[in-house]
Amino acid sequence: MPRLDLPSSDLSWAERLIREFHIGGFILFGGEVDTIGETLNYLQRISKHPLLFSADLERGLGQQVRGATSFPYAMGLAEAHSSMASAIPTSATITAAESRAVGIHLNFAPVVDINNNPDNPIINIRAFGHDLNRVVQCSTEYIRALQENRMLATAKHFPGHGSSKTDSHKGFVDVTDTWQRDEITPYAELIRRNLVDMVMTAHIFNAKLDPAVPATLSPKIMAGILRDSLKYNGVIISDDMQMGAIADHYGLENALEQAINAGVDIVCFGNNLSYDPAIITKVHTIIKRLVAEKKVSSERIDESYRRVLRLKQKIR
Repeated sequence: MPRLDLPSSDLSWAERLIREFHIGGFILFGGEVDTIGETLNYLQRISKHPLLFSADLERGLGQQVRGATSFPYAMGLAEAHSSMASAIPTSATITAAESRAVGIHLNFAPVVDINNNPDNPIINIRAFGHDLNRVVQCSTEYIRALQENRMLATAKHFPGHGSSKTDSHKGFVDVTDTWQRDEITPYAELIRRNLVDMVMTAHIFNAKLDPAVPATLSPKIMAGILRDSLKYNGVIISDDMQMGAIADHYGLENALEQAINAGVDIVCFGNNLSYDPAIITKVHTIIKRLVAEKKVSSERIDESYRRVLRLKQKIR
C-alpha cells in the first residue's frame, strides 16, 4: 500500500500503479477537504477493482486534510470522555462522516496500546491511557462509532508498543524486559466482540514471544498468537516497512519475505521516512521473484488476496 500525496497536479504515478501494477489501495497524505473527493473518485473510476483509500486519522480528518476537523490525541479524548461520555463516539462519528464524504474508507486508528511506560517516546498520549479496562472500553466505543458511520477501523500496534523505551521509527526496539502480557488483552477483547477490521503490526522485538525477529516478521507472533490463539482471520497490515526498526536491520527482500510468510497481508510503505520514488515497483518485482523462487507460496499470496477482498466487501 503506497503513499498518495495531495494536492497533486500530476497523478500519472498513481495512474501507472493502478493500470500497470493493479495496486489495491493508497495511504492518503495532504489535500484540501473541498477538492480531495474529485481526485479520489477519478482514481476509483480508472481502476478495474475497487481501491481502498486509507489515512492515519487518530486525530480526525484534519490530521491530514486541510479544512477538516481535528481532535485531541486519544489520551485527551479519554480524559474528556470521563466527564462528557459522548467525546469519543462524537470524534469518531465526525471523523468517519468527513472521511467517507471525500472517499476515504479506512482509518489507521485507534491505538489500542496500553501506555505502560509514561516516558514512551512514540505511544504515550496516542494511547487512551494506562488502565487496561479504559483502553478496551474507549477502543470499543471509538471503533463502533466509526463502523456505524461506514468507516473501517485498525487496531494497532500488535502485540503492544506501549511499554517501549524507544521509537521504532528510529531504530530497533526491544521490549523483552518491559512488555506485559495484558498488552494483548485489548486485541483479544475487540476480536471477541467482532469489532476488528484490520490489525497493524508493531516493529517491536520481544524475546519472550520470538527470540529471533521483531513481531512484524514473526510467524510465532502473527500466525501463532494473533491467528491461532486469538482466532483472528481478518487483514493484518504491517506498520511502515521503511521505519528504522525494520529498514536499518533487514534488507528489503528479506523483510518482505519474512513479513509475508509470517502472515502479513498488506505491506505498508509510507515513503516519507526515506523517500524512494521506485519503492512500489521494487516491492512488486521482489514479491514476484519470491513467488517464482518458491520462497513465498502462491497459496500464501492468494490467502491474503481473499482477506483483502473480504475487507473491501465491508465497505458500504
